[in-house]
Amino acid sequence: MVARGLCTSMFPLLFTRSFARAATVQIDDFDPRITYNTPILSQDICENRPDNYACAGNWWYELGNKDGGDYNNSIHDTFGPATTATLQFQGSAISVYGVTLDAGAKGTVVIDGGTPDLFSSVSSDGTLRPQQLLYSKGGLNPAINHQIIVAYDESSFGPADNRRWLGIDYFAIDTSGVPSTPTISTSTATGSLSTSSTGRSDHTAARRPRSHSKTGIEVTAGGVAGGIALVAIGAAGLFLIRRHFREVDERHLGHNPTPQMAAFAHSTLAASQHIRPYHGYPSSCPDTSWSAPTPFLAPPSSSGPPTSIASSSQLGSETVELVSQPPPYSPVAGSVPLPVDTMINVPEISKLS
Repeated sequence: MVARGLCTSMFPLLFTRSFARAATVQIDDFDPRITYNTPILSQDICENRPDNYACAGNWWYELGNKDGGDYNNSIHDTFGPATTATLQFQGSAISVYGVTLDAGAKGTVVIDGGTPDLFSSVSSDGTLRPQQLLYSKGGLNPAINHQIIVAYDESSFGPADNRRWLGIDYFAIDTSGVPSTPTISTSTATGSLSTSSTGRSDHTAARRPRSHSKTGIEVTAGGVAGGIALVAIGAAGLFLIRRHFREVDERHLGHNPTPQMAAFAHSTLAASQHIRPYHGYPSSCPDTSWSAPTPFLAPPSSSGPPTSIASSSQLGSETVELVSQPPPYSPVAGSVPLPVDTMINVPEISKLS
């Protein structure tokens, strides 16, 4: 109850502070917010020269009016046709001021794309009068943007010797009720807010800063969370890709060894198939053992005692050459034979028996 009462008492204060503003704003004809649809010519070319062909269909400016009284001492004139001046504004009412004279032209005003309104700049007594009210419109919605287009009326365009002109001096805008923070919405129709609509608008305006702050925090938090999620997904994808390529490399190495390893494995296998243990003679020989040969003795003879191959005087530490040789050796491919001595030292024989 306390909070509700506090909020109820705050709304009128917010409404008053938000819509407190100066009552009337004047916008000079040289203000850059005014858009003229043609190039602006100099007064030396067009002033008092309706017969100048270059001035037809264009705007020109005048400074230092000889009769004085122009707002900011300037004015924009046109002989028509098809010349316009456009202004974007915000306010509850707008007025157009200019010059009235005996050769004044007619003009039209369109606000927010509505129906054109006709006005005249002809003076009542035929004399030139500055800062005269040409057109006024009220009852506009001050909370939205509006557009006004002032145009030269085609019915006023005539021959060069009887041509009429239109002079725009300034715009006056009633800004009472305009919010302190201008809105950017544009209206295409006129009207005013009802009491219930105004109350709803005030309530929304009072809550808007808090809503905007909350929205900013939520957007920031969402952005941070999204960034972290993207980094995590990227890291996981990189890890999976690297593991996939590592498994492919391992399978490739297991099935297809490098040429150097393949050659090494082949030579090792061949060597293991051809190497055989060495026992003095190849395994193809029937006798795998070998002992020192005995001295040669002649076979017994019937004619007498056996004779020796050497005299007793030649015995002693003599070396006897053996005549018997081992059978031919045919080495197996891959094996390396060891040398076999063909000379044997025989101990000294004292006698032959």
